[in-house]
Amino acid sequence: MPKLSKELQNQLRRLNWLLNKVHAYLDSQQFYPRRRTYLDATVLMLLSKSLALARSTACLVRNGFSEEAFASSRTLLELALNLRYITKGRNPELRAKRYVHFVAKIKMEWGRKAVEYFAFSASALSKGMPFYKDFQSLERKFPKQSWLQASKKHSKGIWTMAMEPDRFEKMPMLTKSRQAVLSKHGKPRFKPLNWEHDYRVIYFWTSQYVHVTIDSLDNHTAVPDKAFRVYTQGSRPPVRKTNLGEMAIFNTILYVHRILLAGFRALGHEYPDELSKPIMAFVESLARKESA
Repeated sequence: MPKLSKELQNQLRRLNWLLNKVHAYLDSQQFYPRRRTYLDATVLMLLSKSLALARSTACLVRNGFSEEAFASSRTLLELALNLRYITKGRNPELRAKRYVHFVAKIKMEWGRKAVEYFAFSASALSKGMPFYKDFQSLERKFPKQSWLQASKKHSKGIWTMAMEPDRFEKMPMLTKSRQAVLSKHGKPRFKPLNWEHDYRVIYFWTSQYVHVTIDSLDNHTAVPDKAFRVYTQGSRPPVRKTNLGEMAIFNTILYVHRILLAGFRALGHEYPDELSKPIMAFVESLARKESA
């Protein structure tokens, strides 16, 4: 196991302590999703999955896989965007229902692959797949490979989820020179918050490591005048100086915070100070370090 800096070890300990605290709190509340609804169960499932993703990212950092942890943090961002889109709409229940029903598109696609690649017959598939007729009917609501898109004409995806105006939170309006826009009374003007920065910067950056573009391979460089060695953290000086382990931890705790904020609000449950205050204190301490 590579030797981590004391600072990174401390960040990991703090992150794991917070994740354990969130886990214990959620279990202690004994949430029961309401019957005949989709929203409660969807939110609770995403809260649970977010903790698993956060812990897996921390595990990668702890074991010296900082670049891979940074890539993993994009999945947590995608979960946060899904939850944001579900809960910020005028009808969160309808969006949660559509999110759940997308399973029909996935199951039917698996069925077609079984016929094409694994010698299943179409008749055997229709008879053997549980809920085949239900899935077949529901699939028609999803013309594209996205649960958001109900029409072939209007493309929707990650960008849609990021840019939808927030119904609850506001952000200051700025000029092109990044100066505050003031009202005629000299007070700052605000507009609904969106996640443009998260999409244009964080999603783009982490995607280089998810898709293994050439930009993500600096530390694995092979050059003619040196014998090639497989790169592992600590095996040779990294080419890229950015500490992606710390960035992965920052992304992780930031999006856990946003997931909890949206999740508790959707459940009609207050985001408790015993979670929000220490989590935000950690986010702010990491942000100060990055900007220093």
